[in-house]
Amino acid sequence: MPLRAFCLVAVAALFGCLSRPAYDARGFSCSTDADCDGTTTCFYAVCRAHVLDAGFPHSSTTGIPTGTVLHADSGTLQLKVDGGLVDGLDLTGCIDVFANGVTIQRSRIRCGGDRAIAIHDGVVGTVIRDVELDGLGAAQSEGVTGEHLLAQRLDIHDVDTALNVGNDVALEDSFLHGSGGKAVYGNGNVGMKILHNRIETSGGGNCIFLGTYFGPVADVLIQGNLLSGGGWVVQVEGDGGSSIRVLENRFGSNFDYGPFALVDGAIESGNVWDDGGINVDGVP
Repeated sequence: MPLRAFCLVAVAALFGCLSRPAYDARGFSCSTDADCDGTTTCFYAVCRAHVLDAGFPHSSTTGIPTGTVLHADSGTLQLKVDGGLVDGLDLTGCIDVFANGVTIQRSRIRCGGDRAIAIHDGVVGTVIRDVELDGLGAAQSEGVTGEHLLAQRLDIHDVDTALNVGNDVALEDSFLHGSGGKAVYGNGNVGMKILHNRIETSGGGNCIFLGTYFGPVADVLIQGNLLSGGGWVVQVEGDGGSSIRVLENRFGSNFDYGPFALVDGAIESGNVWDDGGINVDGVP
């Protein structure tokens, strides 16, 4: 048997993939889902799996800690005392924050109104941690609005927009899901950190959208997140240039257009597809 024919038979026997598409540096190439093996789909001309990394935040690691005793209440809660603390609340209603230095923690907020937690103009130093926010599927509902905010280990779901925020905001170790529009939305964001979150959207919006309608976008760090869904997964407008950094994130493949739509000069590095670590930087 000629050597070439022997090699083809050997490959077929070992891998059963002579009918499979060619393999390039990114994986098995394809033109339709039918070219892939059934556990993957054709995306950007490559067969890709849909895998969510268990190391990222999810429902059991965000929201109310196990063992927390909750006290039920209803109605709109207005916080007007500086340094106030809300702890262990099970609220059917919404919260308005008018005071500085307020902490909301270890609580569940079920709000079918416009904003589950509204941080009002001029308020600084708000901390929200270990909180579940349920928008009850209401149209145009938002989880948290405002600025000068530290948000940690939040479980925000069944809202149209999880966060609608401005300047000086940090979102860490949180799970945003069940969003029908833009999961994280801003229109004027200076000093923003989005670190180690799992962010999913099922609508045609974005996991993260930062625009310039109300002000500039600058000094933004989006790092170490698992991002899945939307049109453009991450869309950042303006002229912030190299002060916009998108680093070491993992991207699912279920979106409409692409992983990035970034301003000129923005730094993207270490970003990979979640189905196997193939580099995604430079993909439109």
